[in-house]
Amino acid sequence: MKRILGNGMDIRKVRSVPWIVTGLVFAELVGAFESGMALQLLYSNDPFFGTDIAQLSWIMTAYTLIAAASVGVCGRLGDQFGRKRVLIAVLIISTIGTLVSALAPSVEVVIVGRAIQGVSASILPLTFGIARSALPSARVPLAITLLGITASGAGAGGILIAGVIIDHFTWHLMFYVCAVLSVAAGITTVFMIPKDSTVVKAGGRIDYVGMVLFSLGIWPLLYAVTKAGDWGLGAPRTLIFAAVGAVILLLWARWELNFGDPIVDIRRFRDAKFSLTMLATAMSGAVLLGMLGVFNKAVMRTPESITSPDGSIVDLPVGLGFSATQAAIPSVLGAVVGFTLSPVTARLAHSLGATPVAMLGFGTGIVGYFSVLFTHQSPVAFVINMVVLSAGGVALTMAALPMMIIECVPEVDTSAATGMQLVTRSTFQAVGTALIGVVLAIGTLGFGSQSFMSQTGLTTAVVVGIAGSALGLVMVVAADRWRPNGSGESSIPTETTAPEQVPGETGVGERIGDGEPQPKGV
Repeated sequence: MKRILGNGMDIRKVRSVPWIVTGLVFAELVGAFESGMALQLLYSNDPFFGTDIAQLSWIMTAYTLIAAASVGVCGRLGDQFGRKRVLIAVLIISTIGTLVSALAPSVEVVIVGRAIQGVSASILPLTFGIARSALPSARVPLAITLLGITASGAGAGGILIAGVIIDHFTWHLMFYVCAVLSVAAGITTVFMIPKDSTVVKAGGRIDYVGMVLFSLGIWPLLYAVTKAGDWGLGAPRTLIFAAVGAVILLLWARWELNFGDPIVDIRRFRDAKFSLTMLATAMSGAVLLGMLGVFNKAVMRTPESITSPDGSIVDLPVGLGFSATQAAIPSVLGAVVGFTLSPVTARLAHSLGATPVAMLGFGTGIVGYFSVLFTHQSPVAFVINMVVLSAGGVALTMAALPMMIIECVPEVDTSAATGMQLVTRSTFQAVGTALIGVVLAIGTLGFGSQSFMSQTGLTTAVVVGIAGSALGLVMVVAADRWRPNGSGESSIPTETTAPEQVPGETGVGERIGDGEPQPKGV
């Protein structure tokens, strides 16, 4: 006779909480590492890659486009048919893509391999769903926090490790390391993560039309956003791609409203808290990820002084003259600090709720951007400020905003909802990256064929960063005033909610056989 826990997991399949969390974190480590490590290929001196930056940019663009489509699709398939099963499939596909890139005879094949790797972006929403269904409710905040910070930190770590590999070894090794990590993550997933119970599977039909329309719509829209920095925000090509994507997504939304088992339940946007949290996610992606990632690198990589055409030394108003490796250190330190503080963040989310944690994250973003005005000429002060901003603003929002979404949806929709949140964050991260390029171009200083950031450009970027962080804060505060509509019973309790107990503790009710509640010991 099968015994089922209250959260839908088979007692015989239950693992210890640290065991499960470790398996989930390791799986997400692979996804985050693969998302960032190939960025270093854009700066490789290997003749294999040539010098055509337009072609090289597809190493990142191909990954991003497939990632945007796969997170929603794989998240929904995981909700319907088993997240562990889909996670293993994603890791297998990602390993194949990694090997394709490692063995590629040309740059074009590397790009194909990177496109296949793009499915690894769906690991995060799948792990969110597994954490919610496989862990006691009181442990979910810690798991979500660790996964969110891992997603932030592993990307930065991937850039640093890939840089060391490219500088001292061959670029092929970078992909082989990823392949080994993917295989190891697949093995740990099999043995460390429990199998989904039918209790937490949504089931239903596969929405093939929705998958196709969503993919066809998100690709041109995201492509327009990622290329806006090169083409111009108002360029005809940018507008045409954006318009085509928007039209297809409107058709997709209409289809989803009329399909019984949609990839994304569009009706959830009628819930004010859900919609406001998505808007806050958009601001987090644009300001705390997209803008910040380019902005701090621009300040650190700009030289302190240059030699003018007449031979004189000219001090620049903005610039610290860091090397590429030095410029990656603040991101890595921020990730380490954020990961170290993750238990504190989880405790805050458990005792206060996800909303105050998200508010603290955006508040840190406001303070961090403002502090740039006083720290940008001091290497030590600027690095400390960037570490605090990364560990605070980025880590706190990436941990709290998914929990706010989870509070709005039922358990069977967790991966699909957080997958759509990841699409939103990634899309607006690209928007932020394009926007900061335009902002930093304001009032640039020109010396011959070179141009450098001015004090005006830096100040404008700070103002935009503060405004975006403040808008995100307002969205979070507004979302807190609304209760979720309908079936989104949160599995993330506050201190006023009795934490879910585990087998062997007094008072645990179990469902046996036909699912009827039975007293302990039956």
